[in-house]
Amino acid sequence: NLDEVVSRNKEIEIAKNWRQFAAEDKVEGGYLSKGATKYAFMSRIGSRMYAIFQCGVGSQVDEASNRADLIAELMLLVLGQYFADSFTTRAKTYGVQIPYIRWNSEGAFVGQATNCWPDEDSSLIFKSFLAEPLLDTSVLYTECKFSGSFTAGQSLDVVGAALDAFAHHTLVDTDGDMLLTDLQGVVGLDQSVVLFDPQAHSRTKDTGFWDQGPEGIGAWEKAHKCNKMCKQLKLKGKEVSWGPLCHGFTPPHE
Repeated sequence: NLDEVVSRNKEIEIAKNWRQFAAEDKVEGGYLSKGATKYAFMSRIGSRMYAIFQCGVGSQVDEASNRADLIAELMLLVLGQYFADSFTTRAKTYGVQIPYIRWNSEGAFVGQATNCWPDEDSSLIFKSFLAEPLLDTSVLYTECKFSGSFTAGQSLDVVGAALDAFAHHTLVDTDGDMLLTDLQGVVGLDQSVVLFDPQAHSRTKDTGFWDQGPEGIGAWEKAHKCNKMCKQLKLKGKEVSWGPLCHGFTPPHE
């Protein structure tokens, strides 16, 4: 339940000197990566390792907007897992073999530090943070990007083709209301995929700051070319036409 607030005080250890390596984008000292808006760095709760995400790259962000953006990302992460499950169900229904796909949502949470005061010398930029289980990026796994925010994937390999079909599935599964984009993750030797850092475009343009609404969906529609897997999964109706949003209506008389 994403509307539920759980009060559960736990001690979290966060990499202390990650910021000095972030300046050079050097994966060392607990620093993991940075994207267009977020930093990622290592932490630990008990014996379990996590990646911590906070906003603040190349933009003016305050505590409130950082928290709002991270909650929006967590909501998409959980929603992405729903789509992964429904995609698996579709594949089973039509007897199509697909790679195992999941989102890094299990165990993820948005937390708030209660006994630190973020400043230039602290491990946290803000009190609020998004924590996700730390993914294995060793030689057994390959990090891959399958599509962009506005561009559809055109992959030829089995995993990439499945992710292109998965994106198409999200649009069909929501009857044209939402599309998951910018798909990226780690791929194992068994071709299993764990996705992270979700983005979306939606009809109502309210999934997060990245959401470009119907225009974003339209750009994907023009770029997408159905592959063999799309056709096997009966993913038709790529083009979606909408009328104006209706904020109220009068029901017909019985």
